[in-house]
Amino acid sequence: MFIPMKELKHIVLLSLLMPIVGFAQSTQNQSSNFKARIDSLYRAEMKANKVVGVSIAIVDNHEIAYAQGYGFADLESRIPVTPETSFRVGSITKSFTAIAIMQLNEKGLLNLDEPITTYLPELKTNELSPNATPITLRHLLSHTSGLPSEFYNGFLCDAPPQGDWLMEQLNQQKKLYPANFKHIYSNLGYALLGEVIARVSKQPYAEYIRQHIFQPLHMASGYIHAPGQTKAPSIAKGYHGMKPAIEPYIRDQAAGSICASADDMAQFISMWLQNGSYSGSQLVTQNSVSEMQRNQLSTILLKEKNEWGLGLQIKKYQVQNQVINAWGHPGDTFAFHADYAFIPELQIGVVVLTNSSSGQEMNAAEKLLRLYLSSEYKKELRKAAPPLLPLETWERSGSWNDIQGDYLNSRFVMRITQPDKIKVRQGVASLILSRKQNFSYSVNAQLLGFIRFPIRDMGVQFVKVNEYTLLKLIQKDENEFSYQSLKQPASSKITLAWKNRLGNYSIMPGFFACNQCTYGDLSKLKMTLSEDNGYLKIQFSNAPFSRTNFLSVVNDSLAITSGVDRDSGMNLTALEDGTLAFSGLRFQKK
Repeated sequence: MFIPMKELKHIVLLSLLMPIVGFAQSTQNQSSNFKARIDSLYRAEMKANKVVGVSIAIVDNHEIAYAQGYGFADLESRIPVTPETSFRVGSITKSFTAIAIMQLNEKGLLNLDEPITTYLPELKTNELSPNATPITLRHLLSHTSGLPSEFYNGFLCDAPPQGDWLMEQLNQQKKLYPANFKHIYSNLGYALLGEVIARVSKQPYAEYIRQHIFQPLHMASGYIHAPGQTKAPSIAKGYHGMKPAIEPYIRDQAAGSICASADDMAQFISMWLQNGSYSGSQLVTQNSVSEMQRNQLSTILLKEKNEWGLGLQIKKYQVQNQVINAWGHPGDTFAFHADYAFIPELQIGVVVLTNSSSGQEMNAAEKLLRLYLSSEYKKELRKAAPPLLPLETWERSGSWNDIQGDYLNSRFVMRITQPDKIKVRQGVASLILSRKQNFSYSVNAQLLGFIRFPIRDMGVQFVKVNEYTLLKLIQKDENEFSYQSLKQPASSKITLAWKNRLGNYSIMPGFFACNQCTYGDLSKLKMTLSEDNGYLKIQFSNAPFSRTNFLSVVNDSLAITSGVDRDSGMNLTALEDGTLAFSGLRFQKK
């Protein structure tokens, strides 16, 4: 397997550097033409994508320039969405969690650069890398801790386990990569931050957020979706295929449990635009805001084009020779999809909230931001910014001896045996890499063995970074790239002990149930272990996570999902009783 064609195209089309055609004068009395254009756009997209309800808000100069609801919060009862309707905002929660950490940092109750074990002493980070840097709060906030993205057991369930249970489970795991190795998005890291907030503040996470963020921001519809929490007066139901979808609780509250309205989020955005202040309350200092907005990825080993602050994603917009930063964060659950973004330089921000599983097709804050910029905002930039500069990485060229070998990530294995032309099968298609210079390759696709066409906007390059050899997927103009896989040591191939375990497995009792969940029921989960090109492959079937991953064998009782992406780092452990454990779940052979 290689990278799916659809995914290749998707990676190409994603660009952090997109042009904005114009800027404009703020006005609190938006033109009727602009309102009609916005309303027409979102109603049309709702219809096209079968989305039940949407709420938006535009903030300009600290005030709501326009807020509107579309469709229904409750389709069956015909309750309309308004700007006061509360939606789940998913991972936007991480921005709130980061604010809470900075508040406690300002009070001297914690330090961003202290090891996480200072605040959670019972937590063990069992590193596979020798001399690994200890995980700090900064690493967790910026997704550079080396922890895996998820820990499945209890992540979505009826009665989530507590933080001490999660840490007991993590103490049984081995950690694939050290901190500061690469940016790998991690809900798990934010779960630990939530536990730190509770320990240091001596308040439950939900209570801390309510008292120290929701109340000062006057977020009347803000609440935590968790057992025992008081809900907002007006709540949007979730939908899948126009049918109600019950949303489960999330174990990692600090990663994705907040619910808020468009009006609430407008107040949150206003706080960002005022350097941490809102309505006479200073939630965080200007220094803290600056630190949160600073790119934290400049020192990691595997640097890519993406930039992240602390609880904030950074995107760049280019206008001729000027560049502006926009900050924000998307948020996704099964049925709810949200996004917000703000540009302090222009004192504007937007939020989009949706309540349908298909809402991810229309929740991009960028679209609303662009529409507002091009239609209603005619002001020159206050200061010029330098042109975009090439990213400095730690890369160097390797020799053929460095390059040849097997490349593995969580989704594919690629064996390099000769340098000039590489052919990788992908179902009825193949990808053909043709060498151009050094170890850079053009990419062609071949269907049914004879229909061949180039993928002109993509390239592949093999590079060395310290002791690692990596496959790098690169856009033709080299403005975008991502590391896709690592060359594997021979010791990571399947062993006889693992071959003897190949077969079909069913999940065992003891997992945290989600009986009323439209999504999240683990009771019918099945696992298959097989061998592919000399490597161990794990496949899960039945909801909630149908997936295939390749693993690197560490020893006869441990294998870890490989690669340098969000699926890497999860442990598969062979237990003494013959069962297998994966991400807190246990499986027995059929």
